[in-house]
Amino acid sequence: MSYDLQVIAKRQPRAADLASFVESSATSLDTDGDFKRAGSLVMRADDGTSAEIDGPNRIEAEDVPDAANGAIGRSGWLVEISVKPSANQSWPQELAIHLARAADGVVCDPQQDAVTWPAGWRPRDRESGTETIDQVELTWYIRRPRIAEELPRRILGLLAALSPEAMPKRYGSYEPFQHRYEGDQAEDAFAAFWAASMDDWTASFSWTTTRPCFGGSVAMSSLRKYGPDSQNAFVRVSLSFDGRPFARDPAFTELIVRLFTELASEVGGFYAAAWVERGLIFNRGRLSYQANTTEAGPMPRADAWVGLPASPTWLAWFGRPYADAVRSAVAGHVTSETDAGLFLRLGAEPMNADQLADLFPPLPARLLARPRGQPGTWLPGARYSLVSGAPSQPAEEIPSLHDGGP
Repeated sequence: MSYDLQVIAKRQPRAADLASFVESSATSLDTDGDFKRAGSLVMRADDGTSAEIDGPNRIEAEDVPDAANGAIGRSGWLVEISVKPSANQSWPQELAIHLARAADGVVCDPQQDAVTWPAGWRPRDRESGTETIDQVELTWYIRRPRIAEELPRRILGLLAALSPEAMPKRYGSYEPFQHRYEGDQAEDAFAAFWAASMDDWTASFSWTTTRPCFGGSVAMSSLRKYGPDSQNAFVRVSLSFDGRPFARDPAFTELIVRLFTELASEVGGFYAAAWVERGLIFNRGRLSYQANTTEAGPMPRADAWVGLPASPTWLAWFGRPYADAVRSAVAGHVTSETDAGLFLRLGAEPMNADQLADLFPPLPARLLARPRGQPGTWLPGARYSLVSGAPSQPAEEIPSLHDGGP
């Protein structure tokens, strides 16, 4: 008996990709034949398991099974792996994932008629051309500074160094955005617009970016409503990323995690989080949302700080004054700690609310934003829509953010 795997990829897998797998594999593997276009070879393990590898072969979109529709554009590449015997060995799956990751592809299991990697893959509808995807959202909460222009300059510097795709292209407080980030004075103009926005009642604006970043935004506690000495006035900076590259490219994931921690540390963030939002509709390069089915994140909806979210997130940063307040609750889950704060990472790749439900340690109820008329309650696995929204009433205890102390 045997079982088959298919690697369906946008780019041609190369001989170097196969060689790097053999070199790094924990299983001792030998190959008989060359890995080349329209080629065939056999890979054998010491335990007697072998895999016949055919391809890579050129394919058209119409050749792709329905379960993998959307994995390539008009054309792509196919590598077929037939494993004999069908013993419970991990290396053939690892090989398929390695090739798919290297060539921007997916792994399809014909026996299940399903894509088995990356996790959460959803095929594109052949009739409408649409696909349902995940989005990874990063948000930083920062004490509102007295000198507004300094903060955006520091943020732009970090984006340029670590995630240039998240740099602004056009920006403004309404669409179509009226300002372009271009020319020698681009940073000055952006910083000035940021400072002026702080004095608006809405005190928010957004910017367009380059994929895989879908966009950025900033929302601030307005100076008109929350004076210069307001104890819980904040600046909230957010970036949205296409969730698909995270599984395919570990280096990209690590760079975004680095951006998350360095930005939180460098700008004195008192809290930051990253999470997965499911159910976004992607059609010909455009995103759309469905009010009751597209997932919204767990962050409270408020124009000043009302407390920690009541649900878990993939990444979490607790700066001052929250680090001391949550330390005992998150003990054993801290990924790293510096003088600037505590960092938690639950999983190598982004994880959604269902996956995090039994992993993220419950945060102290007194610090959580509350549902209206109810006490603060930890809500693992909760999924919020654009209509329902996360708990957003002030927590029982909100430390003063003005001086960074409790």
